[in-house]
Amino acid sequence: MDLFERAVGAVTIEHLGATRWTEYEEPEKGYHPTGEEEAYAIWTTQGPMQELCEEALIESRLQRVMLLKPPVQVTPGVAWHRNGIPHVAGIAAPTYLLVASENGEMDKLDPDLAARQTAYFADVIRRIDTADAVALRSNDPTLGDWPIREDISTRARSGPPRQVVFDAGGGRRLAVLVAGRRDRGRDVAVKVAALDGRLSGVVLEIYSDDALVGRSGPVTATRKPRRVLVRRRGHRGGYGSGTFTLVVSRGEVVLGQRNITLGRPRR
Repeated sequence: MDLFERAVGAVTIEHLGATRWTEYEEPEKGYHPTGEEEAYAIWTTQGPMQELCEEALIESRLQRVMLLKPPVQVTPGVAWHRNGIPHVAGIAAPTYLLVASENGEMDKLDPDLAARQTAYFADVIRRIDTADAVALRSNDPTLGDWPIREDISTRARSGPPRQVVFDAGGGRRLAVLVAGRRDRGRDVAVKVAALDGRLSGVVLEIYSDDALVGRSGPVTATRKPRRVLVRRRGHRGGYGSGTFTLVVSRGEVVLGQRNITLGRPRR
């Protein structure tokens, strides 16, 4: 909340450099690029803020850009608008952003377009820096019409979940929970539980990049959680801090893997 109290203006930027792809025009081509820029929407506070954005847009010569007015919008600008902070909020919304792919759809990025859009927002920010702060708040009757009165956010753990469930085949599942380090960082404690019946020959391995740095012996998992210690191999000092990969296998079959982050071991 103190951020809103101290802010004079705000600029939020999303999804620069997006190109337009479609499967509806010329469907015989499948999902294909049109050679155009993806439409880019910019919501701005009405009045002087909208005017300076329009002037900068004309000079930028960007195409397929829409200047829209709040309060309805689909950007982080909603929070700023509700709290009476003049803002500019830009976003593109190509459907391929909803795809989980190996390359992250980076083949659809136009770096030159992203650079020109970045230059546009830099120009907008320069204009805001020299604008009258009081004037920026004028001429938009919806600005600040629905303020957020209190911070309702709660602290949450970021990063991957501590427990994951892997498919062990044959309709069986294996739950894996990283419980932390033991013995001054020499071991990583992992709890395993077979949710659908006994699983023998479960092996846990820890990799740093592509190097195997820790391995458990084969264990049998049952419905009751079992703690397994994965000892650091070939290093008297134990695991260092950083990100590692935990690989869970059974026989020759890899059931799954996940990243784990280890901090400094307790002394």
